Amino acid sequence: MTELQWAAGSGGSVPEGAVSCEGAYVGRAHHDNGIIIGPVVCADSCCAIGYCGERFTKDEYEVLLEPTDGKRLRWEKFTGDMPEGAVKGGYLCSGHPLYVGRTWKDGKLLIGHINNVHKVCCVPSEDKCYDCSDFYVLVAY
Repeated sequence: MTELQWAAGSGGSVPEGAVSCEGAYVGRAHHDNGIIIGPVVCADSCCAIGYCGERFTKDEYEVLLEPTDGKRLRWEKFTGDMPEGAVKGGYLCSGHPLYVGRTWKDGKLLIGHINNVHKVCCVPSEDKCYDCSDFYVLVAY
């Protein structure tokens, strides 16, 4: 699994070279003794994360940066096993790793975290979060 560089952000700001996806950026924030992945939307001035069925917003967060070591990023459809090069972006309070994912929900392409044990991508939307079983994994190659 691949780990890339992250840069601090707050209040909707994102650094140059941030990884974007359909008007949002790949972000992560501290929550419940873990680091949870979610979208940073500049107009919302926060990083939104999904955790235990709820949506939380964080004013301070980190944003994933495009690789500078010659690697590239692509989205691969999840087929049951985490692909080689999957981008690890966080972890639960138990220490279980979380990977960067995205999925379609209500006509929107949303960023979230993948729990490989449950084989779902958890995405925040509006006032709660959803566990989706049809999703894509961010891969560095």
